[in-house]
Amino acid sequence: LEALKAELFDTGTVSETQAEALKKLNNEISEIRKAREEDEKRFDEEMHNCKKAATQNIDSLSDQIDQVSKVKSVVEKAKQGLEKELSDMSNELKSVQSQKGDSDRRRKQLEAQLNEVSCQLTDLQRAHADSEDKCRKILSDLEKSSTSITDFDTRLMQSKKAETSL
Repeated sequence: LEALKAELFDTGTVSETQAEALKKLNNEISEIRKAREEDEKRFDEEMHNCKKAATQNIDSLSDQIDQVSKVKSVVEKAKQGLEKELSDMSNELKSVQSQKGDSDRRRKQLEAQLNEVSCQLTDLQRAHADSEDKCRKILSDLEKSSTSITDFDTRLMQSKKAETSL
């Protein structure tokens, strides 16, 4: 449009209708320029608002990332602590299981010894009972013998008395 306007002025043959058309054209150009300037201004404002919003979003996301990093660090420390505790407990469990195995073996040995001692005790009790029976029998035989000896002594004394009296 500017080129056309310059060409018309250069030719110098501007008629009234052309002048009106040129004026109209100049007005339209002015309106277009104003609209373009307003659009640019509106665009600049929108761009400024978008940049401001983006900056705020970036700041907010940075804060969130920092918070997540802190939480991650705390979680990692807790995880390491729990892993150490799990390792310690696993070792302790292995130790307790080993001790339990040793204890079970020792218990079985003691039970076997107890059974052996119980069998020996039973045998000894039987032998003791047999010995008591034998002792009773011997005592009984001894008493019978003693009674027989006493009877014999009594008869012997009576025989000696009868012999002496004769």
